[in-house]
Amino acid sequence: MRHVERDFAGADSLFRGALADMPEDERCRWNDISSLLEGELAHRYRDLDCAGRAALESRWWWLAQPLYSRPGNDRRTEHLARRAMVRIQQGVRTLYGLYWDDDLRDVLLRYGWATFWTREPPASALVPSEPHVTGHLASPTFHFAPQARALDDPGSAKPEDWTFDTPNAREQYAPAYATAFESLDHQAALFRRADSCLFVAAYDLSSDTLFARHTVTAALALAADERTLALSRDSGVVAGVRALTTTAPCGPLVLSLEAVAPVERHVARARYGVTPPRLSPYHAAISDLLLFDPPDSLPATLAAVVPHAHGSTRVSADRKLGVFWEVYGVDPAAGAVAVSLTMARQGTGWLRRAAESLGLAGPRRDVRLEWQEVPEAASIAPRTLAIDLSGLAPGRYLLEVAVTPAGAETVTARREIRLERP
Repeated sequence: MRHVERDFAGADSLFRGALADMPEDERCRWNDISSLLEGELAHRYRDLDCAGRAALESRWWWLAQPLYSRPGNDRRTEHLARRAMVRIQQGVRTLYGLYWDDDLRDVLLRYGWATFWTREPPASALVPSEPHVTGHLASPTFHFAPQARALDDPGSAKPEDWTFDTPNAREQYAPAYATAFESLDHQAALFRRADSCLFVAAYDLSSDTLFARHTVTAALALAADERTLALSRDSGVVAGVRALTTTAPCGPLVLSLEAVAPVERHVARARYGVTPPRLSPYHAAISDLLLFDPPDSLPATLAAVVPHAHGSTRVSADRKLGVFWEVYGVDPAAGAVAVSLTMARQGTGWLRRAAESLGLAGPRRDVRLEWQEVPEAASIAPRTLAIDLSGLAPGRYLLEVAVTPAGAETVTARREIRLERP
């Protein structure tokens, strides 16, 4: 009942207590997720003993949780509620005129139970037969299971390791709080703060008809594992870019940026792994590049840039683009550092190359800037710059900033950008 009533934290707690009181072999059967897995991962899981399965199950449920911003893992409590329904159905003749068997069990575990039924009369009044009963599952359903590679190395997981609309998915779930579940376009950047990492994420849903002008609750979650979570929240009416910041211990993490319109029951999410590079006290380092919409006076610090953060890596080609980064571990006493910024177009198509060869189009233009400067501080040296994009053709570009301290190795930060027609 707790799960059906959307008290997922309460349901999670009750299920954990009940499982803890079970004999080990019974607990192992209840926790079994073999019917939800496929391919090499399914074979690997079946070869494990109960203790080995428990470790894999814990990580799988952590990565399959739809929203880290909601207390309780409702994908897990849904599965355990389905397990309870399987127990209720065992040995019973179903509404479809069939007796319960393993095939029906696996279908229920993968896709849930029917929430309503329809009945059609017999096809012929002359031949005695039972009415035809059809069960209908909750909808819409989504696929939240991670790919095996995300399970093996969460810190290196890619956005494509989660796909909500996988055709013929092995398992599906219809959250009561979501009639739409889509990917969230955004940008995120990582900055160092002592022994911690500060993450900035920005998104813009104002052009999305599912969210525009609606009140949205957003969260930026950073999870090191199923027990360690750093979380920040934001709420407001969608009318432009919104940005969140969260601080977490530096190490392999799963980043989950989540936006929910609770009244309309629309959800957007971006999730992938991040592994901050190791920081050496003897070498310089550079942060990620944060894109922003430059005001008249360029902001000088990260805190001042965040309110102007751009909501994605897609930028209109008729405007200026602000770029912010930080350099760490450069001693001002060592002298000036060499800095370069390049913005080079990627993947020119054959039609463009043909037009250039015939003189029907000029060669593509790239941006390259070089200068020298002395950082103001050794611990954190922030830098902002505004680039005029008006002379660039739409397309995919690689933005790169390279910093070379005197007598030291070059450190580089890159970000792919897509310029779009205004």
